[in-house]
Amino acid sequence: MREITSLIDPVVVLANGEFPKHDIPLHELDVAGSIICCDGAVNKLAEKGMEPTHIIGDMDSISVKMKTKYHDKL
Repeated sequence: MREITSLIDPVVVLANGEFPKHDIPLHELDVAGSIICCDGAVNKLAEKGMEPTHIIGDMDSISVKMKTKYHDKL
């Protein structure tokens, strides 16, 4: 698990909705020191081969598979 180690490391908060398609936000996801997913955003992030640092929300939109896989990040 990656931890927030510095204020210099970019932190991305990814909301559940349409996943970014443009090169700039995709680059920000690639270089992020931390990715905080709001609930079901983790489903789409995982589809892109990326992992969240933390998952927040009421967990009503996150799949059971993701809840199990990332139980330590909820």
